[in-house]
Amino acid sequence: MKTIKNKSEQSKINELVRSAQDRSAPAIAELYDYFYGKIYRYVYFKIGNVPDAEDLTEDVFVKMMESISSYQLLNVPFSSWLFRIAHNRIVDHFRKTSRKQTTSLDNIHNNTDDSSEDIESKIDVDISIKKVYSAMERLTNLQQEVLSLRFAAGLSIKETSLAIGRNENAVKAAQHAAIANLRKILAQETIT
Repeated sequence: MKTIKNKSEQSKINELVRSAQDRSAPAIAELYDYFYGKIYRYVYFKIGNVPDAEDLTEDVFVKMMESISSYQLLNVPFSSWLFRIAHNRIVDHFRKTSRKQTTSLDNIHNNTDDSSEDIESKIDVDISIKKVYSAMERLTNLQQEVLSLRFAAGLSIKETSLAIGRNENAVKAAQHAAIANLRKILAQETIT
């Protein structure tokens, strides 16, 4: 998955969008291939559950196909429009589920295919991820969104600013504050 870094790539995306608006199946498929990884990482980072992240990511692209004819190239970049759809799907998901579904660590020992070293490694990773998720809950909504878009989805500062409707300096400040706050929170948890 590469990031759009120059105007020719942006022009290519705009051309694909125009073709997709005319219901070109190859253009829709190419947009799907280009953006799937970024959207999936963003959704997974927000949801923390592979099956739900896969389902929601597919929902994003279904919604994209349903409403691409209403997208206007002049207003916001296509990537920002697509991430707004993803954000809305995530909000809908959390409205539908009153609490986050998790897999119990008790179920890990039932998998006889894994060695005990693999299981320990998985548990360590699960614990680390849970600590980061827990720490992120203590950040502001803006800081959480900026970190999700920047690091999970891999958007640039500019793409993030367009996706959330803030200027680039606000995104940089929120990112800096979020990282500093995460460090502080995680350091406090390590001490206690």
